[in-house]
Amino acid sequence: MGPESSLRTEQELARHLKICRHQLYSWRMSGVIPYFKLGKAVRFRVADVTAAIERMRVA
Repeated sequence: MGPESSLRTEQELARHLKICRHQLYSWRMSGVIPYFKLGKAVRFRVADVTAAIERMRVA
């Protein structure tokens, strides 16, 4: 299992994507990016989020 398949926290993913946590929260709440809910914890798979961001691209 490579680093792309590991789960990241909101803070880790925001740092990885170089965006603010508020933007990440907004995308999550609007259903733009997928996430896992593990109890109260929210986690993201980088590969899934990257694919979702790619779908937002305007040609």
